[in-house]
Amino acid sequence: MPTDLEVFNRLNYVRNVLNGVPKLSYAPFCLHNVGLDACNWIINHNSFQHPPDFIGRVAPCNDHYNGEILLWRCPHGGTPTELVKMWMSSPEHRSIILDPHYRYAGIAHVVGDLPSKCTRATEPAAVWAGEFGG
Repeated sequence: MPTDLEVFNRLNYVRNVLNGVPKLSYAPFCLHNVGLDACNWIINHNSFQHPPDFIGRVAPCNDHYNGEILLWRCPHGGTPTELVKMWMSSPEHRSIILDPHYRYAGIAHVVGDLPSKCTRATEPAAVWAGEFGG
């Protein structure tokens, strides 16, 4: 299982080297914690959707421009390249990743039961969140 920082580094590579968009700075505290809360909410509610009150969740980070991308995977493995490729395959996620207004990002993940997406009882899911600020 990749670390949050490994996924962030791959995301920055795709953003900067492959697409010419300025690199993001890693936000290991506020934006990471917003992502961690989002992942836990999804697992706890067995509902893969953006948790409620996005504006309220990111307000403590003091950014004026925010975005969120989510991803689930069963089983919970995957490489940073595979995970970022999944995000980049979605036009909505791609537009957030490549938006030059974003200057910071935090990546978080949680492994747990997500029966609505993983049908085998022995197969935990990994839920990933990317939180962007500018």
